[in-house]
Amino acid sequence: MQDSEILATVYRWMSQSLDRCESVAVMGNRLADCKEYIDEQWKLQDEHKEWQSEVFAKNDDGQRYNMDVKETERHRGLEIGPDGTVTDLK
Repeated sequence: MQDSEILATVYRWMSQSLDRCESVAVMGNRLADCKEYIDEQWKLQDEHKEWQSEVFAKNDDGQRYNMDVKETERHRGLEIGPDGTVTDLK
């Protein structure tokens, strides 16, 4: 959830509390709920960022070369000509 969405939710909760003329005790509880909600959403964002870092930024353990199409197809038993078409099956 984006920070703007979190802010909109908290704003809605606080506006509802003011519109209902809730007591100070109830508003205090609502404020505590808002803080808990914000902390929870930020924690989820952090966990999501960590997960993305682990999944998308992993190194492939030293394998830093790009395989050529000819090399790939040779492993399949196909011979690729200079124009990129299959010339022979092995």
